[in-house]
Amino acid sequence: MTAGVGGYPGHNGVDIQIRKAPGDPIFSIISGTVIEVNNNCSTTESWGCCGGFGNYVVVHGKYNGVDYVIMYAYMQLNTITVGYGQNVSSGQKIGQIGDSESSVDTTYILKC
Repeated sequence: MTAGVGGYPGHNGVDIQIRKAPGDPIFSIISGTVIEVNNNCSTTESWGCCGGFGNYVVVHGKYNGVDYVIMYAYMQLNTITVGYGQNVSSGQKIGQIGDSESSVDTTYILKC
């Protein structure tokens, strides 16, 4: 696992990169509402599909009274199990690990 804070203009969050096997499940780390979903990027597309994040889910929720927006990026095509506006629980499966878009191996990135 790797993590980084900031690192480029306009980025004030934390990136957490987790290497797992293709097809491994991705679980939401926070209860909240799905505010964005993209499930249209194949692994053969070049940089640029959805801002370089490939297939992803974005969840907005609160933890200890603090608002968080979490992006789960580079998900496997056609494995996202949640939809826009859906409420999710912490620990709920939301999709699977993939290698869509610009990831260099089978990873997913949490952007907080």
